[in-house]
Amino acid sequence: MLQLNQELALASFNFSFAYTGNTPSAKRDMVEILNARGIAHAEKGEYNLAIDEFNKAIEKDPCYADSYCNRGITYYLKGEHEKAIEDYNTAIKHKPGYAEAYYNRGAAYGIKGKTDLAIKDFNKSIKLKPDHVDAYYNRGGACLIKHDFNHAIKDFTTVIELNPDYAEAYSHRGNAYRYKGELNKAIADYSQAIVLKPKVAESYYTRGEAWLRIEKWEEAQHDLTAAILQGVDIAETFHNTHDSVAAFEKKTGVELPEDIIDLLTPRQEPLEIDKETRIALAMKYYENEELSSGLAARLAGVSREEFMYLMGDYGLSPFGTAEDLRTELENARKSSHQ
Repeated sequence: MLQLNQELALASFNFSFAYTGNTPSAKRDMVEILNARGIAHAEKGEYNLAIDEFNKAIEKDPCYADSYCNRGITYYLKGEHEKAIEDYNTAIKHKPGYAEAYYNRGAAYGIKGKTDLAIKDFNKSIKLKPDHVDAYYNRGGACLIKHDFNHAIKDFTTVIELNPDYAEAYSHRGNAYRYKGELNKAIADYSQAIVLKPKVAESYYTRGEAWLRIEKWEEAQHDLTAAILQGVDIAETFHNTHDSVAAFEKKTGVELPEDIIDLLTPRQEPLEIDKETRIALAMKYYENEELSSGLAARLAGVSREEFMYLMGDYGLSPFGTAEDLRTELENARKSSHQ
């Protein structure tokens, strides 16, 4: 995941500057102002305007590494990866210990399919900045591409240690475990990814497919149905990955039951799921504390009030999940300050 150098992004941009001095400090101030303007444009998707500002900064100070790095990021975001790499090279030339420039160049190499060069740059970035979460994350992704699953797992584990709320790291570590055949570990990671980011519908499909591989039909049906209810075309996704049910069964040695095959069969019209099934499914995710009452109600297709009223029918408490309690406390805190 690319990130703009945020060191200068805290300034307010709703003003104009008059540059009148030519002292070294005044010159550097102007360069930083131009960089800040470039960052502001880039964050709004105004890439050409951003590049214009970075060009001006480079003209003022041709040795200022941040200008090249930020312009490189902007070229990357425009899809001009070769220009991005050229700018990262120049940034590193002027600032050899620039961890972000190595990291961003690694990302550019990665998008061009030069995985070994990407890993080399991520290694350098991590050496320079041992707590660089995204460098570990992207190096883990590069190891996945190379089918180096053990190193991928190690990197994603480091990401989780540095940032326990990094849902994507759990998801991709789960993928590495799945490729290794360690399906229970994969499912545990997919489950944590869902807890952290329950609105990512594809996570339910991914975990659902993992359940299929260990023949947990009920769990698989729940997750695949939840994915459908949240807009995932699971039949298309499944067939794009495995070509057919028969191919999946041959590869995994698993014989899918008819109701699962029905879910995975392409159809002209969307699959209709009755209200009772939706509510029961939402109650399950709520009970497992994977969805708050609000998100569970949305999955069920009812209001939060109706969902809470129905909890008693399923033997559940209306007092809420940990996420519900955090929401209520935050609302109370805001009210007390009004």
